[in-house]
Amino acid sequence: TVITDQNAVIEYVNPRFSELTGFSQKESVGRRTNINSSGKTPQTTYDTMWQQILDGRQWQGELLNRRKDGSLYWARTIIFPIIDSGGRTTNFVSLQEDISESRRLSQQLEYEATHDQLTGLINRREFHRRLEQAIDEARIDEVRHALCFVDLDRFKIINDTSGHMAGDALLDWISKMLLQHIRANDT
Repeated sequence: TVITDQNAVIEYVNPRFSELTGFSQKESVGRRTNINSSGKTPQTTYDTMWQQILDGRQWQGELLNRRKDGSLYWARTIIFPIIDSGGRTTNFVSLQEDISESRRLSQQLEYEATHDQLTGLINRREFHRRLEQAIDEARIDEVRHALCFVDLDRFKIINDTSGHMAGDALLDWISKMLLQHIRANDT
């Protein structure tokens, strides 16, 4: 929890904020809330946030913040204004939850759902999705694409005579060779 004045100068931080960020209460109080800004959150996010809280509304979103030691963390943040009886904003209260691990796991699951575990190349489902996207793009925007089909003749014989480990090693080697000769934005 962080409580600021109407100019976003910190008046109070709870012990959990200090644990999460590495900034002690003494280091935080009297400084602006950008003390732990990473510089990597889009400015539009901050613009929207300020517009909402200055209008007297609550804002909720995710921010990429920086700890005192320089490491980054993702925070699900809720900020709401404290408004006095005259309708003036006197303070802002910010609550944040470290969601770095859940974001990492989500990205890992997304990668695993779209990539082959052995080669690291995209899997069949992701290939079909990208192919459909390329076809639509070609149809709508009149963009040209090329499709190259590679067939490994008698691959089954390698698996049957030398074992699946040999077949896997061959697939891994071929994928690395292909990756060395295509552009980063190619599929």
